[in-house]
Amino acid sequence: NGQFLQWNRQQEAKQPIKSKIFAIKPTGEEVLVENFAKYCRDNDLSKSAMYEVLSGKRSQHKGFRAIRKEE
Repeated sequence: NGQFLQWNRQQEAKQPIKSKIFAIKPTGEEVLVENFAKYCRDNDLSKSAMYEVLSGKRSQHKGFRAIRKEE
């Protein structure tokens, strides 16, 4: 029984955290982003700068912000 609990915890630790990325436009509108790279291209945004916004290294890029919400 103890071995099963240990195995189960290890399996849970391997499960990726499911999250969704939302872009917040300069207008304040929040948009669910299905494809982050395409969203950046379509809105003339630097993908690397937006990933820095997403990770918290930058607060915004061209007025856009990005957040991750866990399911």
